[in-house]
Parts: sequence; structure tokens; C-alpha cells
Amino acid sequence: MAAGDDALLGVNAGFFVMEGKDGVPGAAATGGRIAAVLRGDGLHPEFRKLTTRLRVRAGAASAVVDGVNRVPGLVRNCGGVGGDAPTQRPQHDVTCTDPDEIVKFTDELGADTPAGDGVEAVIDAAGRVRELRPRGGVVPAGGSVLAGIGTGASWLRTHAKPGGGVKVRERILDERGRELELGPGDDIVNGGPELVRDGKVAVNYAGDGIERAGDRSFAYTWGIKRNPLGLNEGAELMKSLGAVRAMALDGGGSVTMAVNGKVINSPSDGSERPVGDALLLSR
Repeated sequence: MAAGDDALLGVNAGFFVMEGKDGVPGAAATGGRIAAVLRGDGLHPEFRKLTTRLRVRAGAASAVVDGVNRVPGLVRNCGGVGGDAPTQRPQHDVTCTDPDEIVKFTDELGADTPAGDGVEAVIDAAGRVRELRPRGGVVPAGGSVLAGIGTGASWLRTHAKPGGGVKVRERILDERGRELELGPGDDIVNGGPELVRDGKVAVNYAGDGIERAGDRSFAYTWGIKRNPLGLNEGAELMKSLGAVRAMALDGGGSVTMAVNGKVINSPSDGSERPVGDALLLSR
């Protein structure tokens, strides 16, 4: 990515789905975790804990939309809505499940929607339902697809009638419930945990899903043990450098830094790992 963009500097960015068993491979967001909001040129990031709320309406009927561009029923790193098992809280490297979901797919997916049980409503750019079809197919350019399983599929069959109109309202909320306004040049990069807030170390293992109930070793191995810095050590370093706000990005084998298109660190996997997204400083 850095070489292709002719970037001066590049680092790996957020967490992502690696394997098909956990969902659609690629960048993934988790409700309730810290994220970097990048506006304009991205040089003045805002760090906020964000949650996305979506709802579909057809006439007087409405239903929750559980996610965007992911496999219905699979919630990587948890933090979803509804009947997620084992938890709706963020839980790092855990795939939660939910048998009753509606998931929205946009043409940014860049592929056919995942096949499986349930039904899909294909929606054109004007918000009209083109057809109901089995799951798995093309997302129309400028349009979207709503995929339903369980009670989500039942709702679509009942209310998303071909030729009828549907509307999905999307809101991104911060931890205080305030709606985040985004412009056409803005972006969001996921990650975690938060490291520094108001100039003070603010690592919250439980809040960012790094502490697992019944597994005391995970937080130690993932966050306290040096890899090569523990999270608290990284937070103290950022504080000592004068950081007022700071957050961690994806770590472990994903950690990569490129200068002038060439990797300059030694990735712990032994070679560069393909990642979902990156932060690039363009010339």
C-alpha cells in the first residue's frame, strides 16, 4: 500500500478479519472501542469510542440493522447489538454469534455478498427494492443489499416488497451519545486500546475487550507482556513524549512500518503480513 501510493511513511492501521470462518476478510470495526477520526488531511485525529446504530424502515415498520459488510451471524471481536453470544461487549479475538440479524452490504464490499441461509433484499440507488433473492450475489452500483437471517429474514420477507421503498438510517455515536458528523473527505480507523487521555495513562483492559472472563492469561500475553512494549509501557512512552490523547493500532504480527515504500522493521511473523488497512503519510 505504501509503495503503491508513493507514500513517505506507512504503518499498519486497524484490526481486521483474517479468515473466512470469522467473517468477510478485510477491515473490521467493533462497537464501543476507541477509534481515530481522520478529517481532511488526517493530521489532527480525534480519538473517540464509537458505536454505529442503523435502522431500516419500510412504511410504518422498522427493524435494527446489525452491521455493515460482514457475514450475518458472525461478529468478530464482538461489540454487536441484539442477541450476540457470548457477549455484546467488545471481546478481542473472539467471534460472537447472533442467529437473528439484518446486515447491510454496500458496493464498497467489492465482491458478491456471502452465500448462506436466509434472504436478501436488493435495493437500487433510489431506495427501491429490486428483488428478494437467496443470499449471495452482486451489490448494485450505488445501491445496497440487506441480508437477513432468522427473524431478520422474516422481517425482510414481510416488509421489503419488490417495488417498495426502504430506507436505512445510520448514526455514529460517541461514548456520550453524541452523533458524529462526517464529511466526504473524512475517515475512521479502528484500533485499541486507548492509551492516553487528557495527558494521563488511560488503558482500560476490560473496556477495550482485552480482558477475558475465565482466561487470565490472555490480557497478560496480549497486553502486559512485552511485544516489544506492553500496553502500559507504550502509554507511558506516549505520555513522556507529550501526548494528550493516544491509542494503539493493531499489534503483533501485523506491526509494519514502511519508509519510502520499503519495510524497515522486522515483522514478528517472519515476513510482512497482509493487513486490512494502513495509515500513509503522502508526499
